[in-house]
Amino acid sequence: MFIILGDKSGTGMFVEMGAALSNNAKVYAIGEYNNLTVFHFHPHVTRLDTFEEVLSDLGI
Repeated sequence: MFIILGDKSGTGMFVEMGAALSNNAKVYAIGEYNNLTVFHFHPHVTRLDTFEEVLSDLGI
């Protein structure tokens, strides 16, 4: 599992996100900037607004 907390100017984080996707990891993109790249729309990516929503999705 990989969790990305995006920001408006961050781009280096997409290297790690791409690595996670290449390993078929479940990826959570959290926050206002969870739709900036084509990576955010990959089938393994779940876009949510808060970390609490991630916990809920995981059943925690």
